[in-house]
Amino acid sequence: MPDTKIGQLYTWEKDRHFRYIKCNENYAAAAGLDSPYSIIGKTDDEMPWRSLADNFRAGDQSVIDGNTGRILIQEKEIMVNRTADILVTEKQLVTSADQCIGVIGYFIDITGHQLVRTNTDQYFADERHLYLGKEFDNEYLTRTEARILEKAISGWTCSKIALVFNKSERTVENHINNLKRKLQCKTKADLTSVVQSAGLHWRLSDWVLQTKSGRK
Repeated sequence: MPDTKIGQLYTWEKDRHFRYIKCNENYAAAAGLDSPYSIIGKTDDEMPWRSLADNFRAGDQSVIDGNTGRILIQEKEIMVNRTADILVTEKQLVTSADQCIGVIGYFIDITGHQLVRTNTDQYFADERHLYLGKEFDNEYLTRTEARILEKAISGWTCSKIALVFNKSERTVENHINNLKRKLQCKTKADLTSVVQSAGLHWRLSDWVLQTKSGRK
């Protein structure tokens, strides 16, 4: 896997009652907890950012209700020992039957950085390709690859992806193999960990959302 220079990624999942189901080590540390297991069953009212709990619940509820996920939203996060500027992505947490059971979220600490997005910046090469960066040998993803990758890291099987995108299962498998090559993965399961550790998920979600809405 590539040695990336992207900042740490903080991840979490909540159920429909806004209770935490899981989080990663970074998120647990930000909350002042001993381990990710300690967050299970807690709510934002029990976190260092409790003063922002109502705002977070409103955002969670909007996602659960089926509104557009919170993509690339810059917010303040009150961690256990400091306040940080963060870039947030959040979407529905769904079962294999597409039933929403909560929300899944990611954020990156961007304190001290100014992110300026343009049509020719480091993230988008042009309106048809998503640039992965130097850490991935300057590879690009096509729109189709990006959409398939988004589903693959959400746990979708090749047969389900093929059905939704009206492609043959063999074609989807070929795309998955190409994605593994571009992201330097050995298995399909590795795609999720590489996308998360490299901080690619928020870029991927934003670009897929824009291409679906016709803004790209």
